[in-house]
Order: sequence, then C-alpha cells, then structure tokens
Amino acid sequence: MKLPISSAGFGKRIVIRPQVSKTLVLLIVSVHAAALVLLFFIGLDGWILVVLAALVLYNLVVHSSPAVLNKYSLSLQQGRPLLIETDTPGWQEVELVSTFMCDWMLLITVRERADYKQKITLIYARDSMAAITYRQIRTYLNQYSQSIK
Repeated sequence: MKLPISSAGFGKRIVIRPQVSKTLVLLIVSVHAAALVLLFFIGLDGWILVVLAALVLYNLVVHSSPAVLNKYSLSLQQGRPLLIETDTPGWQEVELVSTFMCDWMLLITVRERADYKQKITLIYARDSMAAITYRQIRTYLNQYSQSIK
C-alpha cells in the first residue's frame, strides 16, 4: 500500500499519512527473534529465561503494532513550517531537530513549538510510500535543513 499525497492550491504540499513498512516490521521481528534465540543459548535458570522471553515477546508486540508504527501524519510545504498531526485534533507546527537519511529509511526528529520538551521521532521506510514521494521528502528536508543553518 502506498502513501496518499495531497496537493494544496498554494504551492505543492506533501501530506504523509502513516503506512506500515514491511521492511521495518521484518527488521523489528528479526531482531526480536534473534534475541529470543540467544536467550536459550545463554544457559539461564528456568524462571529467569521465561521472564526474559516474555519481556522480549511483549516488546515485540508493543513495537510492531500498527498503532505504534502509524501514529503521526506529517505535512511539508516549501517555504512553510513543518506540520504534524498527533493525537490531538488538527495540525500543529513543529521545529525540525534532526534528520537521518539513507537509501531505505528516513528518521526525522521534530519538537512541538508548544511543548519544547517533547521530541517526536518519525520513521519512514522507502517501501511505505511512492518513490516520488520519498524523493520529494528527501529534497524538502535537505533544503529545509540548509535554510535553518
């Protein structure tokens, strides 16, 4: 499933609606499965092994659920501030704190202007959106971060 894009009448606006990335879910599940396998080779006592295995499985369920992976929508528009849609209704203006871009993933850390203490990290994998959208986001973030400096 690809991400929908909407365009505003006053310049191009990219709205990123969260979608589940198969690559990201596979990565999370693989790391947790490897942790479970390693637990059995350590040679722990039975109850400790069961408790640690239960914690790993709980962590897997929490981190791979669609509610966690699909929490925030992001809106980008050239010459405008970044907007994010969180649990509260409506779009809120955010400040870009940092970005990390590689070929298959974008990590974007933002801070709400209303609450400077809370940082939100957004993770977008390449397979969760159309290729043109991924390129537009990378271009926008490069230009946005250079204009701040």
